[in-house]
Amino acid sequence: MKCKISVIVPVFRGEKTLRKCVQSIMKQTYENLEIILVDDGSPDESPHICDELKQEDKRIVVLHKANGGQAEARNFGIEISTGDYIGFVDDDDYIEPTMYERLLKNAIDNDVLLSCCANYMTYIDGSEENRFVEMHSGIYESEVFIYNILFQNKTASGAVWNKLISRSVIEDVVFPVGSQYEDYSMMIRLMYKVRKLYFDDTPLYHWVQNPLSQSKRAFFPGQWSGIDVARGLKKFFVNNNAPDNLVYACEYFELIVRHRLIRAMNQLPDKENKKLMTNELREMYRLLWQLVGHRTRVGKALRMCLIDTYISIAVRNRSWR
Repeated sequence: MKCKISVIVPVFRGEKTLRKCVQSIMKQTYENLEIILVDDGSPDESPHICDELKQEDKRIVVLHKANGGQAEARNFGIEISTGDYIGFVDDDDYIEPTMYERLLKNAIDNDVLLSCCANYMTYIDGSEENRFVEMHSGIYESEVFIYNILFQNKTASGAVWNKLISRSVIEDVVFPVGSQYEDYSMMIRLMYKVRKLYFDDTPLYHWVQNPLSQSKRAFFPGQWSGIDVARGLKKFFVNNNAPDNLVYACEYFELIVRHRLIRAMNQLPDKENKKLMTNELREMYRLLWQLVGHRTRVGKALRMCLIDTYISIAVRNRSWR
């Protein structure tokens, strides 16, 4: 019997893009799918569109729930799913017709529990950019991918939507509710658990760049959660006796999160936020010099570059004093 793939789509304010998204899943060349649409209390026409799509394809399952965020919607989807493998698609993105057929074939042929592919960054003007031009198809040690994700290199992605995951490894790992970096928390733990994965260098997922999405906003409270994710991952690696370079990479990832946080907060006029930024700068200084003692890829040039960034911000905001 063919393996069943459960594709989970969290839905919220997706009325303009949902049909294209789901139809791209319905048109997959691999047909043994369970398509789970989790309406996360969407206030627009999305719930109605979900119900209409269900009438068009018997493989579609619709769950309506009160709003709890994308992580909770994904967790609900996992709970009710029945597939041997699980994949995720965001409601404003779409996929190539052969995506799940290729991901599954790669997983089976290479005896791996996690299969992933390259993706396009698709812009509203129709142009596209392959994010993984430096990567080539093949089996990779998970540790390499984790390291590159935490260092934010373009040779790995912490997103869940360009991946196919065996049910055998996903059921005891959940998305942290309320976190802006939920994908990272989930995927890095899974990658460490499976030890190896297969990467396909063909872009099969279209990550649509929506300038109005939360991830594109200058500052929003959810960005603070990245610090908790970084520290949680560090604790996870320490508890599992992971190599030191992964522990240090978590510290560097926290540095990146704080860097982004400060730059975003710097655009706000509120003096209370400036005070918060002052505290963040102090913590950044502590982290920078903590990393000086580690033999990682955080070199002196990078540290001086970051320090220079914060000095320039401080000069523009003398009201902190």
